[in-house]
Amino acid sequence: MRVLFFAQLKEAVGRSEIELETGAVDAEGLWHRLLQAYPVLERYRRSVRLARNAEYVGTDARFSDADEVALIPRCPADEPGLCPGPPPFLILIPPVLRGW
Repeated sequence: MRVLFFAQLKEAVGRSEIELETGAVDAEGLWHRLLQAYPVLERYRRSVRLARNAEYVGTDARFSDADEVALIPRCPADEPGLCPGPPPFLILIPPVLRGW
C-alpha cells in the first residue's frame, strides 16, 4: 500500500510517502506496522485521521496492499503543541473603532 504523510507527520518521519506491505489489516494492524517502522508516530496517533483511497475512514476500516492511505493530522485544542504554526488568536476591535 502507498502511505502518505502530511504536515508535521511528514516532518516526523522524514518522508512524504512510503510503500508498505501489510496484506489485509484493520486500522489497529495498520497502526502496529506503522509504529514498528516509525515509533515517532506514537506521539501523534491520537490526533491523526486515516483516509483510504481519498475518503476518511473510521477505526473499523479494513485496508489492503492495493489501497492508498493518508495520515492526516488534526489540531486538537487540548494539544496545541501538535499543531504547526502559532496558536490562534482573536482580534478585539474597540466599539469606538467599529464605525471606521
